[in-house]
Amino acid sequence: MKFDHEKIHQLKAKAVEVYLWSQIVFGRFKVVFPRIARLVLMNLNVFRNRVLLTIIGILFGTVAVISTFTVNNNLSRMADEELKKVGNDVISLTPKAPATEIDLPSIRALNRFCPAVSEVAAFLSFESNISSMDKYTNVTSFGVDFAYLRLKKLGIRMGRDFSRYDANSRVVILGATVAEEHFKKSNPIGKVMKLKVGGLFIPFRVVGVVSPQPELKMISAHGTPDSSVYIPFSIAYQRLGIHKGTGVMIRARSSDDLASARRQALAELKSKYAGKLELYDPHDEVAKARSLTNGILYSGLAIGILSLFSGGVGIMNIMLISVVQRRKEIGLYKAIGFQDQIILIEFLAEAFTISLLGVLVGTLIGAPVSSLMSRAIVKGYGEVSLFSIVLSWVFSLAVGLSFGYLPAKQASELDPVEALKS
Repeated sequence: MKFDHEKIHQLKAKAVEVYLWSQIVFGRFKVVFPRIARLVLMNLNVFRNRVLLTIIGILFGTVAVISTFTVNNNLSRMADEELKKVGNDVISLTPKAPATEIDLPSIRALNRFCPAVSEVAAFLSFESNISSMDKYTNVTSFGVDFAYLRLKKLGIRMGRDFSRYDANSRVVILGATVAEEHFKKSNPIGKVMKLKVGGLFIPFRVVGVVSPQPELKMISAHGTPDSSVYIPFSIAYQRLGIHKGTGVMIRARSSDDLASARRQALAELKSKYAGKLELYDPHDEVAKARSLTNGILYSGLAIGILSLFSGGVGIMNIMLISVVQRRKEIGLYKAIGFQDQIILIEFLAEAFTISLLGVLVGTLIGAPVSSLMSRAIVKGYGEVSLFSIVLSWVFSLAVGLSFGYLPAKQASELDPVEALKS
């Protein structure tokens, strides 16, 4: 194997040259940087009142950006978690007119002819009166298939859920509020309650109590589970003769199949119920909520950017005044050997420092303020957006350098003789 000794020698020479230049540049940097830092601090101290006013603009812009992103991100988090609570793979179809119903053959056909549909549960609702001993309560009663509570993600606090064997049994599951009102702290399981339907009080045996449901802010609960009672669908539909308002809850095979399940179910029912059905899909409510929060985000971001630009204009203003008032000083710097690049860097460093102070104070104030604001608007969610902090720092420092460049260039290009004459 042959080596090109001439090329190796050239590479070594180049490496030595790069090393020497790096030493020169680094050595100059170590000498120049402390001087520039002292000049920057000294000059900013002279104009401290104007600097303080300029910092306020950067500060407000930083706080606005951090607060807006933090609230928006926490609203999105809350929407996603609420969607998981109500089920991100479940939709329901109900008749628009309360006097109509989806017939049972159509409901059962959804499982047979819709490949993306995993499970269906028929349900209907009606107003009734429920009593135990001498306590009477007006409640919303639901006749439900045995899978309904599971599809609706309603947990059982005590007792059990419905099973297939309860289809013709007069059993009832109580909402948490109903159980509390009628039985206080005693165990209601096995007790008999009477449900008044059509003027008749029909006895039902309590087999379960639904767990208290969390408050949902961005998604409607589609009913009030805590103040409702549930009986088997066949009892309500066949024994009590209640058919009006019969709807169906549909579960897709997975959250990815929900759109297909929705499309297939609507197509299957279209021939008989075209324009007569109301679709409840929690994803639609989340989309509406996010469009609203995005509007808030863009408005807050616009306010923050305008504040940062106003701070940038303040930086340019104070730097232009500084150039005019320090012409003799600049001329003296040039007379003793300061290069134009050093003057440029020194004035840019002043603009950079002003914006740095503004964004630093803005972050120290904005982080806790945005967290408190988020917790007040979105209870339980106060995590500060790291992205908003990074964005505000990048944008603020970019604004400081951009608006400080023109005065810095003007200062560096001053003629030393003319500057000293002033």
